[in-house]
Amino acid sequence: MATNGHSVPASHTHELAEDRSAAPQAMRVEELSRLLNKLLEAERAGAKVLAAFLDDYERDTPAWRQLVAVQRDEATNCAILIDLNPTRERRRTEPRDWRFFR
Repeated sequence: MATNGHSVPASHTHELAEDRSAAPQAMRVEELSRLLNKLLEAERAGAKVLAAFLDDYERDTPAWRQLVAVQRDEATNCAILIDLNPTRERRRTEPRDWRFFR
């Protein structure tokens, strides 16, 4: 497969920017908000699934502790994504807002 010196197949080289020194265009606020909301949706789903999955493990086993750590990371990422979203109302997130967080 010819790649024209790129790691992209020749049939897709037209998708590469001709001027790599050009500054990337900033995302519109609405576009950024939609992206952050999609990421938030995925993080919330992951946190909820892990919270339910934890019930299948004996507490305080190595696997359970690892899953708890991952689930907490998911919940933390949710809070970060909420804070980053420019169209969300700013308010302090209370723990009761995170029903999936153990």
